[in-house]
Amino acid sequence: MPTVADCRLLAADRLEEAEILYKTGKFYGAYYIAGYCAEMALKVAICTRLNVEMFDSNDVRDDISKPFKIHKLTTLLVFAGLRKQHQEDINNGNIDLQKAWNRVSAWSEERRYERFISEEKCRQFLDAINVFYQWIQTHW
Repeated sequence: MPTVADCRLLAADRLEEAEILYKTGKFYGAYYIAGYCAEMALKVAICTRLNVEMFDSNDVRDDISKPFKIHKLTTLLVFAGLRKQHQEDINNGNIDLQKAWNRVSAWSEERRYERFISEEKCRQFLDAINVFYQWIQTHW
């Protein structure tokens, strides 16, 4: 099973892979994969908050591990204990974070069924993921 350190690297890998897909014109794949960067980063934040290793059944009872099976980013932000901090940062003038979260939080793993996304929308999403990823790294 991956550790929290492994998952930090996986989040970075998903972002890097998304950029590669974007550069090769695979915008729908880039969009989909980039969302997993945010999801993985939030799950790292949850593990850090709970002081447990990712998906380790020896450390985490089955009922407690449910957040690790969720894909909805707004819910994961709450489980990570970062919703209040996130809102405070936005209220204190972090407009870039607010704009980024508006895009990032709309992502769903259901995007895997989409076949088309414009280059522009994909670039905007990747930029938003980068802003969010930089923010969450200061909180994990």
